Amino acid sequence: MILKAISIDDEPRAHNVIEHYAAKIEQLDLVETFTSPLKAASFLKANQIDVLFLDINMPDMDGMSLLKTLKDPPAVIFTTAYEEYAVESYDHEAAGYLLKPIEFPKFYKAVMRVLEQKHHPSSTLPKKGDSSSSLLLKSGTKLLRFDPDNIRYIEASGNYAELTLEDETVLVDHTLSELMEQYIPSNFLRIHRSYS
Repeated sequence: MILKAISIDDEPRAHNVIEHYAAKIEQLDLVETFTSPLKAASFLKANQIDVLFLDINMPDMDGMSLLKTLKDPPAVIFTTAYEEYAVESYDHEAAGYLLKPIEFPKFYKAVMRVLEQKHHPSSTLPKKGDSSSSLLLKSGTKLLRFDPDNIRYIEASGNYAELTLEDETVLVDHTLSELMEQYIPSNFLRIHRSYS
């Protein structure tokens, strides 16, 4: 199977890197590159694409906003210099989140993940409400992945939340309300803070 891909980035140098890496992978065909998100949006409406390499901070329209305009978006691999959007990328079920300067092994792994999903459509990325899905949450400068089944309970701690796992407690940069609304599966039970 050959994956058809396009790249959207306002920096031509970023396209050079993606073109160079894409040429190394037989299963990947980079058919077009765009510096304008608006031109890319028109292309996507008229053409079927499997993979979208997408920058986030761009003039006219950022990558996240562009995604929201697409009815049936292809698999998305974010290519960005900003790590603070990684948690939001989870909402878009991104196949990858590559920080610039992009390393080839991570690029390859993200492409192989898309290829695996095409071969096995049932192995989709995690969604809210799926108790078997993992959670990608920010803790300080790190992005940590948690298995909901390993979380014993979550406690509010001001503008943060403490996740108590089987063998440790981790402070994450999310409020309890935010976690409950956006990330935590529906089978979690919310209890009053006076419970002990």
